[in-house]
Amino acid sequence: MATSKTPTKKKSVKRTTKKVATKRKTTRKSPAKGIETFSSAVKYLLEQTDFERMRVVQYDETTFKLDRMRTLLAAIGNPQEKVPMVHIAGTVGKGSTVAMLSSMLRGNGYTVGEYTSPHLIDIRERVVVNGEMIKEETFTTILKEIVKAATKNKLTPT
Repeated sequence: MATSKTPTKKKSVKRTTKKVATKRKTTRKSPAKGIETFSSAVKYLLEQTDFERMRVVQYDETTFKLDRMRTLLAAIGNPQEKVPMVHIAGTVGKGSTVAMLSSMLRGNGYTVGEYTSPHLIDIRERVVVNGEMIKEETFTTILKEIVKAATKNKLTPT
């Protein structure tokens, strides 16, 4: 006797689970908190966009307006208004002009701070007072203060 079995359909039980959405409190770590040492300060700077090295830069009003810089300077007390300065700009000869002017001013008893770019070996070469690079600790402290002010004012560094 032959019997044929007809396949029976298994009943599948669908389990339903309710996903409960919970709000997580996300606290963004301030970039300034990661700047504790000179090497972490340099690392932070090198992670920022360097428009001078980009091949194609989208020049537009929002990217290159001075409003962000004015806001940041105001947040750190407008230091540019407290020190008399000379801004040397142009295509050729800035370095030699800075060197000659610095030498003349120091020869007459002035304290002279210089900012030049780029640096050759150490980023502190860019900030020199009376021929001496600023200390690593000073560099780190100042950068940390600036990053705090930028973060507080929701400014994105470039």
